[in-house]
Formats: sequence, C-alpha cells, structure tokens
Amino acid sequence: MWKAIKIICLIFLVICLGGCAAAMISLGKAVDTADKTGARASANINQVHFGMSKDEVISILGKPDDNGQHSESSFMGDTTTEDCIYYGTLSTNDSWQLCFTDGQLDSKNRW
Repeated sequence: MWKAIKIICLIFLVICLGGCAAAMISLGKAVDTADKTGARASANINQVHFGMSKDEVISILGKPDDNGQHSESSFMGDTTTEDCIYYGTLSTNDSWQLCFTDGQLDSKNRW
C-alpha cells in the first residue's frame, strides 16, 4: 500500500517539475523575443514623431509586444482614452510605451 502511494507521489512530483521546466523555457523565449523587439524599437524610435497614426508607428517599429487602453478622467469630468502599444521588457533599457489619443501619437516613454 505504502509503495503504491510513494510511486503515485513520485509520478506527481515528476509531472509538476516537468511542467515548471516547460513554463520557464516558454517564459524565457517570450522575454527574449520582447528584448529583440525593444532593441528594434530603440534603433528606430527617432523615425517616430508625435502626431503619427498607430499604423504608421507600427510600420516603422514592427509588431508591438503588447497593447492596451487607459482611460483618465479630469477634474472637469472629461474622460480621455489612450491606446498604447509596448515594445521590450522592463528587464532592459529598451522598453517603450507609445500612446495615442484620437488616433495620433502623443507620448513616447522609455523605461
């Protein structure tokens, strides 16, 4: 009986460790890809100018690693929605956030 329980626990442990290893490999590949897109963005960021459309920026910098929308309300009750795209990871100096309001680039932030 105890031998069967030990074998089941061992099998469970091997499966868990294998899953953790696969997740770490996958995460490593994703970070490597993001680091490359961040470096590409840094190399070409001088070609990107305020007022450009999102499509124009992407045609210069390539496909972003991530995107999102942020809404901000002013004390007057107005709400502004920014559409942002992201290049790179925070683990490098090549991490960029580019945000668009009304379809035009209005901020470039580097971390």
